[in-house]
Amino acid sequence: MSELKLAIGSRKQSVVAPDRVSYLMFGNMPDVTLLAWLRLFNLVWRVGVVPAAWKEAHVVPVPKPGKDKSAPSSYRPISLTSQVGKLIGQGKA
Repeated sequence: MSELKLAIGSRKQSVVAPDRVSYLMFGNMPDVTLLAWLRLFNLVWRVGVVPAAWKEAHVVPVPKPGKDKSAPSSYRPISLTSQVGKLIGQGKA
């Protein structure tokens, strides 16, 4: 549990991915709920099967400042990935 809380506290807040689960939500969960997540994370590590939603990224084009918005090269891609996936991935870093 202490490792999970440390991992949650070490992540900076960012844009929430399409799964709509954020670090802020984890930071405000009671211990009983965090324990359920911890059990799920441990099961994922034990079984070796990560839910597909935790591995998906949604790419959002962000316009570059001062560029022609009608040109595709005027955008840079931003990948929104699951914060749950990032959190569980931190365990093996």
